[in-house]
Amino acid sequence: MEPETLHYRGSIDESFFALERQSLQLSAEKLLRTLCNTGAFAHLGFLFLFLLIDAYWLAAVNVVSVIIWLIAAIQNMRQNQKWCVRLIVFEMVAHALIVTYTMGTYLGFHFYLWPLTALILVSPVKSIKKTITICLFIAIAYLLTYIVSQERPYPYALPELIPYIYSLNVILAIIPFIIVMLYLKRISSSSAKRFFVEANTDPMTGCFNRRYVEQLFKSDDSQRRRNFEQYTVIMCDIDKLSGLNTRFGHQVADQVINAVANAIRDNIRDTDLIARWSGEEFLTLLTNASHETTHNIVQKIQQSLEQDFAVQDMSNIPIDLSFGIASSSGSSNFQHVVNMADVDLYQAKAKKLTEREFEER
Repeated sequence: MEPETLHYRGSIDESFFALERQSLQLSAEKLLRTLCNTGAFAHLGFLFLFLLIDAYWLAAVNVVSVIIWLIAAIQNMRQNQKWCVRLIVFEMVAHALIVTYTMGTYLGFHFYLWPLTALILVSPVKSIKKTITICLFIAIAYLLTYIVSQERPYPYALPELIPYIYSLNVILAIIPFIIVMLYLKRISSSSAKRFFVEANTDPMTGCFNRRYVEQLFKSDDSQRRRNFEQYTVIMCDIDKLSGLNTRFGHQVADQVINAVANAIRDNIRDTDLIARWSGEEFLTLLTNASHETTHNIVQKIQQSLEQDFAVQDMSNIPIDLSFGIASSSGSSNFQHVVNMADVDLYQAKAKKLTEREFEER
């Protein structure tokens, strides 16, 4: 039995990692698509610039560059991100070295080597050593290109355009950095949000879980205290859920749990909170609610469940809920209020049991 369990656990992990890889691949595809589009249009612009200053052979080189960027975009569309990155790196390194060696450092084409390090760091290259080696190669290429080309005179027409071309290249060289940083920020924000949801919500009902509520009251949150000085805890328990589970199966029991969660969610206010406290128990936190408001909400929850919930083969079986209610006071901490609500819940269940025994007699 144990080997089968381990195999099953491994299958779950493999499926999770496969989904994670798929998500990262989609994000990388969007990043590379943006870079390819930017690179192709930028080099198309440089093509006309080189023609303008009579650098015809550099214009021919730029035609090849545009073709390489288009091929990279096609590779990205075919889900071949590794080759897409290789083509981008090759083109940017070759183009920066050729143009800088030919025209000197006056035009700032050597700056295009720096964004490559950011691209390499987020590329599909798995080996850390390979990543570091490529980044060091780019840094050395930048240094050598600068040393060799810094004294080289500008040989083409319209030298008065040098300051404008230099400024344009600085701006264009920053754009890949911005794109990569926005990509990393989005990945980080998405991951943080996903981890928060997974850690603080019940996956079946979508309600907050017990951990979230307990952390909410453990933290010394002055903002929370300003939002509600007084609160009421309602503990809601689904009566005889284990019997329903035994008789009708897990699927029906899950429908009952979800129905109760929806009934509570639909009848509380936007300022209130619902959490799945245990398997068949929900905690509802009402902020600044009067005694009358609390009991009205409890009645609406029960009525909503009776009216809206229906499961095949269970039409004659009511879904009974038991409630325990307790309110906070100036000296009461959260755990004490929950304990009082639990006591009230147990008393309500005991009262139901007594009444049922009396009716059977």
